[in-house]
Amino acid sequence: MNRTPFLIRRSLALLAATLSLAGASGAAPAAPAMPALSDPPSGLHIPGKFIWFDLATADPAAAQRFYGSVFGWSFEPVAGTGGRYAVIRNEGRPIGGVFRPALPRGEQAGTRWLSFASVEKLDRAVGALTDLGATVLVKPTLVPGRGSHAILRDAQGAVVGLLQSASGDRPDEAVAPGDFFWVDLFARDPSKAGEAYRQLGFEVVPDDVSGSRERLLMVSAGYARAGIMPLPVGGREPGWLPYVQVDDVAAALERAKAAGGKVLREPDAAVLGGGVAVISDPQGGVLGLIHWPAPATGGDRP
Repeated sequence: MNRTPFLIRRSLALLAATLSLAGASGAAPAAPAMPALSDPPSGLHIPGKFIWFDLATADPAAAQRFYGSVFGWSFEPVAGTGGRYAVIRNEGRPIGGVFRPALPRGEQAGTRWLSFASVEKLDRAVGALTDLGATVLVKPTLVPGRGSHAILRDAQGAVVGLLQSASGDRPDEAVAPGDFFWVDLFARDPSKAGEAYRQLGFEVVPDDVSGSRERLLMVSAGYARAGIMPLPVGGREPGWLPYVQVDDVAAALERAKAAGGKVLREPDAAVLGGGVAVISDPQGGVLGLIHWPAPATGGDRP
């Protein structure tokens, strides 16, 4: 997967404005309540596990049509957000959200996926990353029902969300089709990025699965959670690319194309037997597809 093209074309200044709504807390007098990540509450925190994914887009309705067609996701508007935020559900489970940002007149929103990593103590995690050069884009914010989140730009420019779940994290289990499975970080210096993210509870180790000498794996609680790889030639900004588990990559690509999306990376038989691809939704949101046939709970991930 070390050849995945990933170009982020939007400015980080615009991104910071876009994400000011993240979690739909915004500037409303009282933040709308979000569904619990774990119901019933698990009381479990797994630092480093990616537990929530938000899509910022100027056209949430179009995004919902597209992703509903590709993955079978359903969408639940959150009361009190004026229709600007909807929870993504896969087989009834909340896995993320889609929202329309509030921007100054004349500004146009980019479309971007944001990945949130679990932390046990949000303030401590934010402090650890800022000590290593990260910039806070959205300060620690309490979102009723969900917990507390913050959004940071790390020292190399990648934007990441941190989330301390009020209900705890869901236990590690097999990843169903339509669930988020994996996240890759494209960094200018993977080694330095790995050192920074160790502060979130990751063990950063060489990738002995794909055989890439440049790729690192981020491991927590005995499970590989994400990869770190060099930003491809031509890549304009570092960033995170989330992947969704699918039963059949080729079939998912056909659904994406039929719904107006683009294929940015075709499957390659040399990479997981053709089980990886990258798409863009009609508004430009970039997302990976992956078919991981083994039980998706072990440490040997892509």
